Amino acid sequence: MDSQPTQPRPPMSWRQLLPKITLLAREGLSAADIGLALNQPPKRIERIARNAGVRLAGPGGYRKIHCGVRKRHHEKIAAVAAQTGQSPARITELVVGVMMDKPVSVILKEIGKESRQKRRYTYRNRKPKIQAEAAE
Repeated sequence: MDSQPTQPRPPMSWRQLLPKITLLAREGLSAADIGLALNQPPKRIERIARNAGVRLAGPGGYRKIHCGVRKRHHEKIAAVAAQTGQSPARITELVVGVMMDKPVSVILKEIGKESRQKRRYTYRNRKPKIQAEAAE
């Protein structure tokens, strides 16, 4: 036999696995990725998640990011989506993918000032109105 020996699975009940599956699913992992992490078959992970109502990522383990988009950017995304017949979410995914394929230094250069952390606003040292009125 040339096949490598498989590691024995520690016996874990679905009650023990469910919190771990839920946590890893929130991170965007697929059933196959969770199965590797927990040393369990992916089909078992899928069954436990389905019975508990936990949504798993598809193959490749996509992570979901929710963020706001400026109106002018949203209009461009919608225009491209209409021309290509794709959804705006798919167009956004493609645009982010194109950008993320570049080296980090290039991304930071292209983003420019918007990538820098904003400075906190500090108030001037001025007297409160109540004290200013009482002094007069």
